[in-house]
Amino acid sequence: MRQIKVLSLCQGTVAAAVLLTVSVTFASGSAGGVADNRLAGLVEEDVNRPVRPGVVPERPGGLTKRAFWNRRSIHFMHPPAFDFTAIEGVGTYRFSVYGADLEKHEFTASQPSADLSPVWRELPTGFVRVEVEALDNNGRMMAKCGERRFWKLAKYEPGAYPEKPYSYTECIGKWYPTLFAHTNTQHFLKYGVPDGYSDILNIYPSKMNSALIRGMIRYSRMSGEHRDEALAIARKAADYMLSISQGKDAPLANFPPTYWKMKGQKSDFASQKYAGQNLLEHPALVGEAYLELYAATGDKKYRDAAIAIAETYARLQLPDGTWYIKLWEKDGSPVLEGGGSAPVKITPTTICMFLENIAKVTGDKRWRDISDKAFSYIDAGPLKTYDFGPQFEDTKPSVNYRDLTSVVPMNLAIYLLKRFPDDPKRVAQARELSRWVEDQFVCWRKPFQADGRGILSEPKYGFNPLWNPVIPMTWGFRRSENWIDVPGVMEKYRWSININSVVAMALRMYLELYRVTGDELALAKAKTLGDSIVRVQAMGPDGEIATHWDLRDVKKGVSCLQNWTNCGVISVVHLEELAKEVEKKN
Repeated sequence: MRQIKVLSLCQGTVAAAVLLTVSVTFASGSAGGVADNRLAGLVEEDVNRPVRPGVVPERPGGLTKRAFWNRRSIHFMHPPAFDFTAIEGVGTYRFSVYGADLEKHEFTASQPSADLSPVWRELPTGFVRVEVEALDNNGRMMAKCGERRFWKLAKYEPGAYPEKPYSYTECIGKWYPTLFAHTNTQHFLKYGVPDGYSDILNIYPSKMNSALIRGMIRYSRMSGEHRDEALAIARKAADYMLSISQGKDAPLANFPPTYWKMKGQKSDFASQKYAGQNLLEHPALVGEAYLELYAATGDKKYRDAAIAIAETYARLQLPDGTWYIKLWEKDGSPVLEGGGSAPVKITPTTICMFLENIAKVTGDKRWRDISDKAFSYIDAGPLKTYDFGPQFEDTKPSVNYRDLTSVVPMNLAIYLLKRFPDDPKRVAQARELSRWVEDQFVCWRKPFQADGRGILSEPKYGFNPLWNPVIPMTWGFRRSENWIDVPGVMEKYRWSININSVVAMALRMYLELYRVTGDELALAKAKTLGDSIVRVQAMGPDGEIATHWDLRDVKKGVSCLQNWTNCGVISVVHLEELAKEVEKKN
């Protein structure tokens, strides 16, 4: 007899989280099959409940108005609800839903914003079209309230995915030597500066070098042969970042730069377009790397550098607890982007983590207080609005649900689980974030029909990096052929492709859910995504893990400059956590 714990949410409220303990008897020789069947039942129960349906405030006249986050969503795994027009005096609305099997499914509801759960189980994976009509008291149509077309994503299938070819630990052991062997890494070892000619991703110094520091610290622990060299590279990368950071009297004192110009860069490079701007998540990444280097070497200059970055965060913090997403380095003024005159604000989860680590290193409660103030902004804002716009250096900030990303909510879910493991409300919030991410970004199966068609292959839906504008009629087929058919997680609406680090973040999110709640389904999902990372690595010619899960990038291997250092480090760091949890038991 074995117990499986599952975090279950009562429909209609995130806060009502209960931990269910289910006893399952495993027959000899068939434990996997019984467990898979049980988990499949839990999946079925979960995917047929709406995710983040929102709150409907009352308006005069009995009508309602609700702000929908899914106005630009193109696919769903859970039954969605839409902001269709309500008609004055109408009490019944007819929903006509057409699935990929071309069958028509109907139901009626009292509001045009009702979710599709009455027919969701009957709809197969694939294209879906829904029409809503207002009916009079005799059941005759009065007006059309709205129409929506989207793709129903495949649900998770426990036990249905191929096994990984080797262990997570072996995958990690194959990857670190590739990072050490990179031309840019060796350039640091030899000259103390990055490769300014061939590695175009050095235009993002804070992101790339903070990752390199962390990666080399970890490699130094596992490599006897290259231990000293790896640690030397970490030091040189950190010293380089100190040398190019803002001066102590600058408006953004001690902040490292987000962008750096390279010889021969094109005018459309982000380092040209956004020169002089600072993305306020990045100094925290560098500060974290300094703290790790201080722990590895005992050199206090790296601790002091991290504290200096934290001091600038403290000075720049806004009254509501957060920071503007981007500031001009010349004067510290906010960058006006995002489609309006008001600057966009950051969801400061990464900054909270950094400040809390500063508090641990220094023993100074002040940093925890500053982090708590920042979290109050998250609690009152993004956790209520779900407006998770991207916070990337090569992407303009987005507001009003125009370009949602999986990265911000996953980072937040992990934070909630690690900081508030004993708080049912916070655990429930993390669980709902995980359901929302799965609903919008997780692809357990290739999101295309057998003939290559799919909603991602249609030009009007966002921006897909594999689009061939020269041959638009064959775009869908080319997209399908290059899509690696393993479970994965897409980065954002306007970069709808599976990314190694994003897959790893989802892995970690599910892993932390399991650690806090004992949810075996969450662990199964974490292992499936971890297996995908190993399988993608095994497809390439070396130990590299492709950043973009596109067959062309995988085949290029270590020579592909599109394999971002930060994405690789994030991938193996989270995979290491899964290895600790799973392989330590074997």
